Amino acid sequence: MRSQTSKVVAPIMAGLLLSLALGGCDAPDVSQLASVPDRLAGLAQGIPDPLAKTGVEEALAARATKSPQVSDAALVTPGTLTVGLKSSSVGIPFCAQLEGGEFVGLDVDLASAVADELGLKVSFVSVPSASGALGKSCDVVMDTRAGDSSSAAAVGGYAQSATAFFHKGQTGVAKVEDLSSKTVGLQDGSVSQKALRSTGLVMEEKTFANLNEAFAALDVGGVDYVLCDAYSGAFLSMGCKDIAFAGTLDAPVTQGIGVLPTNTELQGGIKSALDTLQSNGIEDGIRSRWLGGMPQLGDTSQVREVPAPVQEEPAEEAAPAEAGSNAASV
Repeated sequence: MRSQTSKVVAPIMAGLLLSLALGGCDAPDVSQLASVPDRLAGLAQGIPDPLAKTGVEEALAARATKSPQVSDAALVTPGTLTVGLKSSSVGIPFCAQLEGGEFVGLDVDLASAVADELGLKVSFVSVPSASGALGKSCDVVMDTRAGDSSSAAAVGGYAQSATAFFHKGQTGVAKVEDLSSKTVGLQDGSVSQKALRSTGLVMEEKTFANLNEAFAALDVGGVDYVLCDAYSGAFLSMGCKDIAFAGTLDAPVTQGIGVLPTNTELQGGIKSALDTLQSNGIEDGIRSRWLGGMPQLGDTSQVREVPAPVQEEPAEEAAPAEAGSNAASV
């Protein structure tokens, strides 16, 4: 069975130039990123692909003839894993819809690999959320956090949501003293800008209309850091020389695959498939295609001891006027 993970990257990504127009949402504006096709073509050709390493090719071939691991009773459409994508609220690198209607992104590649592992075909639908969609229009919903909805059980943890710093040069996770008084590029009005202002970290803000412009400024030394959604930043940093992840501002929140809580058969199948993809290197290959070298995010990837915001002292009340001063004579 042939999944979307096996398609050539460059022709798929060329259509992204016709897709998104994101503003103020901490995500790349792909319509402004003219180098996307060439960049991902280079990734496909010039960087060793973990999907092709010894052992993984055999795993891919074995899945092509695998019998279904989930019964039709657990699926909306027999023999097919129908995947819900939050395409209206989640952008690249997770998912985007091309002009012809085809979905691409990390979520698409991973869901396709999961379906292959389960011996199923795969199809994709756009959904606003897991609520009302699971068990009706789709079997699973990507980018689901535990506790997001009582109508979805989050299985596995293939991604993490966090606000992250990016810096020119491989410096590792930054310290507060590295960041203090430095210039940080931000998308104006973004979630990341609000997150920074909710701390006591003192940095000089330089705002941009979109993240593409912020990363272009970082690339030429116009700012010291960029603060943005971690996965959006990882995607954009692949197109710049020597720009690296420098730590998260907040604690990463795990995102998994949402499944109907009562569909325990499918939950077990999804978990088993994800475990296999993690152990045989296929998940790492998918991550490297869309995120470059950014590691899985956790406690050790967070900037430590970020100061709390300074509380302003309440203004003192004026003392009552005393007789004999400016008080009126009675």
